[in-house]
Amino acid sequence: MSRISSWSAVAWSLAMAVFAPHPGSAATNISSQTGATTPALGSLVELLPTLQPPITGNFSFAFAGGGPTPSSVITPDKKYMYVLINTYQIGPPPQYALTSGSNKILTYGINGDGTLTATGSPEAGQDTTGTSLYLANDGLTLFTINSDGSSASANTAPFEVFTIKADGSLSPVPNTLQLPAALTVLSPGALGSQATDGSGQYFYATLVDNDPSDSGYLTSSVVYAFKIAASGGLSYVSVFNFTPSEQPDYIFNILTSEQFLYIFGNSNVYKAGVDNNGVARPPANPPDTRFSACRSPLTQKIFMLSIQQMAA
Repeated sequence: MSRISSWSAVAWSLAMAVFAPHPGSAATNISSQTGATTPALGSLVELLPTLQPPITGNFSFAFAGGGPTPSSVITPDKKYMYVLINTYQIGPPPQYALTSGSNKILTYGINGDGTLTATGSPEAGQDTTGTSLYLANDGLTLFTINSDGSSASANTAPFEVFTIKADGSLSPVPNTLQLPAALTVLSPGALGSQATDGSGQYFYATLVDNDPSDSGYLTSSVVYAFKIAASGGLSYVSVFNFTPSEQPDYIFNILTSEQFLYIFGNSNVYKAGVDNNGVARPPANPPDTRFSACRSPLTQKIFMLSIQQMAA
């Protein structure tokens, strides 16, 4: 499970390299990027490092990321970018101890030449408990998933949902949907197709055991399908076991082709069909839908071979 707090080391490096030697770096102004010419299509352009200072006073931040969990998204109209950050408070010298703060979502406007314009300071970013970002409903809905935190005394509410306004600002949507058991979280997920009646978009994720005392810690055997309405409302659609409950697997990623759902485990890929109503169907013929991943030590490439092919 990718832990967003692992980026504290990055923030510490920023604190020591920027904050201590350069007291003047605590300026609160946010510098927007500018570009004199539009670069050629496909060319790489260096982004100005002064887009947003990583340290302002005692506040510091680091961009989130790592593993399969998405931490930044761009709206379909290419006007706005949303980025997840980890925030920290810097203690007094000489230790400059870091204290973790809330995660935040930063909003950037995307200019015609591809440069970015910050819409506010990092400190004023949208607070979130999420560790990954997703866009749904043709860019009208932004939501986060918290794949790290869970409670032993209450079921986890893994989602935070926001509608995106015309100016790119975010408006939180109340959400009461919870997971069915305590000490569980959702895995990285995959967006499915739009509902045929236009009522929203489907989303798939596995339910992960987040109890360190369990033998199946960080494993899963169950897939959930959700629907995110255009208004931001959330609802359950379906649930099924993709492995026997006594043989859970570690989940690394989920992909969907809208007609099929692929669940990448520790040593297998599980496939399920998806109906027009968004319901993911468990495999009817398990030997045909489980794959073994083999890594060539010479080429370092992944080859996917069906069990039937390997047995032939």
